Amino acid sequence: MSKPLEHRLLRALTVPLLASSLLACNVTVHNHGGSTTPKGGGGAADDRDGSTEDNSKEDKPKTDKPKEDKPKTDKPKDEKPKTDKPATDKPKEDKPKEDKPKEDKPKTDKPKDEKPVDKPVDKPKDEKPVDKPVDKPKPDTSSPSTPTDPSLPPGVSRLSIPVRAPFEQIVEHIDALLPKTQSQDYKRVTKDGESLVLDVKYKAWRDPIEAKFVGRTLTVVVPVRYAATIRGKVKSPFGNDYFPLADGQTWGTSSSPQRMRIPIELELNISDDWKVTTKSKVGKIEHGSAPKGNFCAKVGIDVCTPKSNVAGDVRANIEKFLLPQIVKELERADRAVAKSFDLRSHARQLWAALQQPLQLQKKGAKACATSPVATCSEDAWLVFAPTRVGLSELAIVDGDLGVDVALEGKLSIATGKKPKVKVESLPNAAPLPGATSFQLSTHLEVPQKLLADEVRSAIKASLKDRELEIREITLSGKSDGKLTLTIKTKGALSGTLKAQGRVVLDQKKGEVRLEKVALDDETKKLLDQELKALDQKALIEKIENAARVSLTQSSKVLRRGVGSALDGALPGELEIKGSLGDVSFVDLSVEDEVIRIQVNVQGSLGLEYKL
Repeated sequence: MSKPLEHRLLRALTVPLLASSLLACNVTVHNHGGSTTPKGGGGAADDRDGSTEDNSKEDKPKTDKPKEDKPKTDKPKDEKPKTDKPATDKPKEDKPKEDKPKEDKPKTDKPKDEKPVDKPVDKPKDEKPVDKPVDKPKPDTSSPSTPTDPSLPPGVSRLSIPVRAPFEQIVEHIDALLPKTQSQDYKRVTKDGESLVLDVKYKAWRDPIEAKFVGRTLTVVVPVRYAATIRGKVKSPFGNDYFPLADGQTWGTSSSPQRMRIPIELELNISDDWKVTTKSKVGKIEHGSAPKGNFCAKVGIDVCTPKSNVAGDVRANIEKFLLPQIVKELERADRAVAKSFDLRSHARQLWAALQQPLQLQKKGAKACATSPVATCSEDAWLVFAPTRVGLSELAIVDGDLGVDVALEGKLSIATGKKPKVKVESLPNAAPLPGATSFQLSTHLEVPQKLLADEVRSAIKASLKDRELEIREITLSGKSDGKLTLTIKTKGALSGTLKAQGRVVLDQKKGEVRLEKVALDDETKKLLDQELKALDQKALIEKIENAARVSLTQSSKVLRRGVGSALDGALPGELEIKGSLGDVSFVDLSVEDEVIRIQVNVQGSLGLEYKL
């Protein structure tokens, strides 16, 4: 071999080796046939990356050349298992020393030991293949737990009106806020002066968003696909000159795009002025695998670096480009939620409607809610005087996003003409934790005449064999519950009979009756003289057994009447939900002509607003 030829070959091999050591890049040397052979293990990056993209034709390995490099690269391969092995073999140190050579033998023979060496040492830890989109999360359909219900003052009711909107509809509204595609012209993603300088041009497009709602947080995941065109330059190892990258460098393509998933957490709240507000926070962004292949500059030789080495710079740049626009648009999600609920409008309408007296019974009706009589003598009205209005927290209920509008106040019943009320304006919303609580405290009026009629029947039955006519029976009461029974008769006995008793309320049986009935002294004397054969004790027993009025039927009518009245608050828009428990009879008072029974109606009665 001539000396000039020897010098040229020596120089051709020295330059690429020097460049490789300075730049830590892959070096490709051209042979006389024009083909390229990767030097330094270009396939190592390929093993690591999950994408199929490869823009460098020169990166394809040839089988003849790499054999020359094996003596150089095999040494660290042999050393790595030796340094790693003691850490895993510690528990086996008690074995006899003569066994150790047997363990060392297979180290060079087993192909398994070579695998860890083939992996690049500089593999970024955060690169996890996520090529396939994660399954779309479904909204949490579990019903929220009922918060602790603080006890309400006696007579105060809390009416709950759930307002619901389909969760999928809200997600569609939010999805419509985000642009379908975005693009950015060339922008520098590396720092000037670095050995590799890159400019990247992006085109991004997205799939429909995924969303779920847990607690007060709406998590929106934006699945993005993007393709990028790369231009750049590589710094010369011998000076400050730069060599341009080969044309057509890409980072993802339309057919094999890069993927990323951007989670945005939106905390939704409703302010006291009925507005939906949001606070946004970006979650951990997930990226797919970096594309395969290298970025190469042709300077007589090919100086290359794996694409995965600049993954951090490229990804940081596209995040910086996409995130502000996505977050800005998603912060308008409060409008989408507010549009679905229209809370202020609904609350104002409910507030005004429920302040209007609602008809409970009509005059002339055969069943009355206010009195256990055969025919209603007057109209009756359910009147709600609200004191405050509030909202529950947003929650997913049966697949819908819902909030409960709760009105607190006192319910009462008015009889006669429809009462006039002054409708108060809608106040600010207050947090009203707790379940729906319906409490109606009212009175049933039992005419004393009902008891008198029952007594008349009992006395007639006792005196049916005697010529005795009852002209009149009256009851007069005192506030302490004592009643005086006055019976005017003619015929076999002409005069006035009087007896006293105590009117009592049997809460379990739901009835009013007379107990401890006793004839006064004048009546006893009169009966002894005129009706000696009359069994006075039996007469008293019959009076006590007869002088009772059941309240059960009236309580049923009252419950039905309350439901019908509330159902008519907004006809066609509200419907009654929940149930009323048994009516409880609390106390009674005796007035001129009536016995007033205090009645409490409780339950979980509410209204459902259909959107």
